[in-house]
Amino acid sequence: MREGRPMSDHGAAINSIRAPLPPREDGIVPTALYAKNIDAQRKNEMEMNKLPGKSHDFSSRDEVVLGMAYKRRLLEKHGLQTIGHMPYLWAGVEEEPDSEKLREAKREMEGKEEKKDVLIAEQAWGELPAVCDEIAALKKSIEDMEREELEKATITAESIAAFLQPSGNEGDAAAVYEQICTFQDQLKKDHKTLTKHANDVFFEKGCRVGEEIELKEHAQVMLLWNLDLGKKLVNGSRGVVLGFVPAREYQQLLRAEHSTRTTERKEKEEKEEKEKDDAVVADANSITQQVKGEIALLSTDDIQAELLDVDSAAMRVKEFPFVKFDCAARLLLPRPFRKEFKGCGSATRWQLPVAQAWAISIHKSQGMTIDWLRVDLNGCFSAGQAYVAVSRGTSARSMEVENFRASEIKTSEIVQKFYAAMGGGETYEPPVWRDTLQNFEQTERAKAGLKEAMERTHGGKLCKKCSAVCDLRVVSKNNGNRGKWFLQCPQEYSNGHTWEYVPVVTS
Repeated sequence: MREGRPMSDHGAAINSIRAPLPPREDGIVPTALYAKNIDAQRKNEMEMNKLPGKSHDFSSRDEVVLGMAYKRRLLEKHGLQTIGHMPYLWAGVEEEPDSEKLREAKREMEGKEEKKDVLIAEQAWGELPAVCDEIAALKKSIEDMEREELEKATITAESIAAFLQPSGNEGDAAAVYEQICTFQDQLKKDHKTLTKHANDVFFEKGCRVGEEIELKEHAQVMLLWNLDLGKKLVNGSRGVVLGFVPAREYQQLLRAEHSTRTTERKEKEEKEEKEKDDAVVADANSITQQVKGEIALLSTDDIQAELLDVDSAAMRVKEFPFVKFDCAARLLLPRPFRKEFKGCGSATRWQLPVAQAWAISIHKSQGMTIDWLRVDLNGCFSAGQAYVAVSRGTSARSMEVENFRASEIKTSEIVQKFYAAMGGGETYEPPVWRDTLQNFEQTERAKAGLKEAMERTHGGKLCKKCSAVCDLRVVSKNNGNRGKWFLQCPQEYSNGHTWEYVPVVTS
């Protein structure tokens, strides 16, 4: 399939992967791979709607950061190399971390809000007014601190003079202020351009984890992160959501375990405590007890690292899903899915590293190893798509393939030339490709110029039959006509109405 050679000698292997997969005792069902994304979405929505219980929605935090190489070039361009460390110099495009005092106030506010919810649930109306007053006072305090932080982040001639004073150059503050204003104008413009590029190639299409994730208890999920290679919790591992644990509760469990381990005790007592915890996990019915059991299996260093991750995530995520995978169970925290742009910066999506796994598209499965898989090759439309799909499986015993037909298998001409060159001992020169902000801007300008030229030449033409103004469009599908421009009647595309390809003009 990969090299585009005939498969007539592999009938036995092909027949073996056509056999249906048996049901599993752990409730994990095969992930279905579809050629079209809409088919995978439809399958997931249908299966999610079948599940009873409350939906839990998780939104990502997306950020675009300019890289150090770019920052150095920009500072040099504007003659600001000596003050590149000035506080809030990059505040126009980068979110400054909250002060410890502000973080503590926000944590206290969360605690008061939780207490308020408990009092309402318990109908303890007598205690409620005092808590509401405390919340109001905290809210005002937080707003005041955020206003102060914003004022600090605003660079002025006075703040520049105060920064330069130790070096005795405060007299240059006015000139430096003008340089910084010009510098920040370009900084914001470039950050906006990089953000658009990141949205186009990463956040909207290239990131393997979604901006929004909906989960329920018993939902079928797939891990999208190499979480623990030792336990084979890797990109593509399959699991089932057992429940959800509040972030604060998980923090308390981690801290309790860490405190226990840092207390001096005899080796025998540690061993007995470990055996006791394992026994509890074996008989536990609650999610909390199972989570405690998984924490007990972590190393002390892993617990410390997990605490840092939880403290960071708990400011945005109020609960975490607890997922039973084939080889282990684990509470999942947001992870950073990142793409680097050479010489420019990076884009990062912080999100739970899972996706609904009743079905996914073949495109999104690239790079995964899926241990329980059902592939449907019907409708494969691009070169290498069928090969990518069946390559996700681990063996014929854990994979089922439907619609395995020669007509669905297409191989790229470039790939065929590559393997032919390897077989003949020749050197293969791949197409030159660079992923830079400059190339992106050049491509965008070229697209805009072509569109303007096409509008000037072909825009405004009328339908030959009904005289309606025709739409000018370009073919975007990978059907052999990609990139061709055409005119079509906005009312009807047949019975003599206009639909025709038009020649491309560039000026």
